[in-house]
Amino acid sequence: MRSMLISYALGALVCLALSSVASATIVFDQEEWGTKLDGHQSITCIAHYIPDVPDVAESLVFEKAPERTYTYSVGDWTDWETAISEDKKTVYLYGPRQTNPTDFNDVEWFSYNLFFKWDDGDPLLDPEWPVYIDTAIFDGGLGSPATDAWFWKGEPGGWPDGWVYQEYPHNPDWETVYTNPVPEPATVCLLGLGGFFLMRRRR
Repeated sequence: MRSMLISYALGALVCLALSSVASATIVFDQEEWGTKLDGHQSITCIAHYIPDVPDVAESLVFEKAPERTYTYSVGDWTDWETAISEDKKTVYLYGPRQTNPTDFNDVEWFSYNLFFKWDDGDPLLDPEWPVYIDTAIFDGGLGSPATDAWFWKGEPGGWPDGWVYQEYPHNPDWETVYTNPVPEPATVCLLGLGGFFLMRRRR
């Protein structure tokens, strides 16, 4: 009798788990984004971050690396690349220094699509503003500080009315430096060797 009750309880738990999974809906959406340069301003990297703060849905990530568009056609994409971090919370566009040689501000330089993914059943999801994004630009090599930053929240596909500019970063301690968008070969090699020796030691 007791084993039968345990079986029923386990069956009920499995059904509840399956129903909760079935009720969750993963949302995929995108928005075209752009970067403008002021007169004589330079960039080497554009980075977009999903803030790691309590009021942002944990399930919110970038689906994949940015894809270039040509709505802003002044910038030169030659040798520029895109990347996404391992945890999918950061995406990068980076390459040789680009400089606005004119005295004009807000020159439309680079445009590209950002791709987002989230779970609409996430308890932290803000249904009105599902995406929170902090943006930083850099002018320098690895380890250089951000030269400017912007902070937004919104709903992809609703530009401009679907987005709200934030005066302050979502993370009060927001600060960043230009880190390597992709793992260095030496780092990958060390990680691989470490894993190999751990496996041998375990055996």
